[in-house]
Amino acid sequence: MKHLLAALLLASLSGTVLADDAAKPVGLGQDSAKEPPMLKNLKLTDPLVQQKYLNEPDMLRFLRATYSEACARGTLTKAVTMVKLDRQGKYTQVQKDAAKNLSDSQRIWKMSSYEMEALFGPGYLKSANYCDCMMKEVADTDLVNPKKGLEVIEKLPSSTQKTCERLAQEKTERQVANQKKD
Repeated sequence: MKHLLAALLLASLSGTVLADDAAKPVGLGQDSAKEPPMLKNLKLTDPLVQQKYLNEPDMLRFLRATYSEACARGTLTKAVTMVKLDRQGKYTQVQKDAAKNLSDSQRIWKMSSYEMEALFGPGYLKSANYCDCMMKEVADTDLVNPKKGLEVIEKLPSSTQKTCERLAQEKTERQVANQKKD
């Protein structure tokens, strides 16, 4: 129970992390995070595969959602790491132990969205909303090119990042308010 409570306290941190963790592995057949995603035997570096994604709106939505989910999981992972390291001495030993367990087991990468929302609450919602906003700013042609995708996200202007943070906060507040009504 203490570990669950400590993990819930991590929620407040997860929305403040920027898009630098969007490069975390997304689980699309890569041997490492540096390799391009693979779907079955198709590599996203192949121009014909890229063109297929550009011509199929459903495939493009799937790819955008996959990257957005990886971004959200990356922000939560970074928040857990920040609690685990606790450079400012703000957290109790129980909270640091819970963060260490989550980090060491890499459980965040294995959880469903529902589990993460239950564990991290508004923090997960905020990070997911932020990452969705950031991914909408990436052009389709850049999204299907794994060599350019992360660079494009990193080079988004800070005004765009701030806008996405504000929109994510507003949307999260609405979602939490709607959940309380139900």
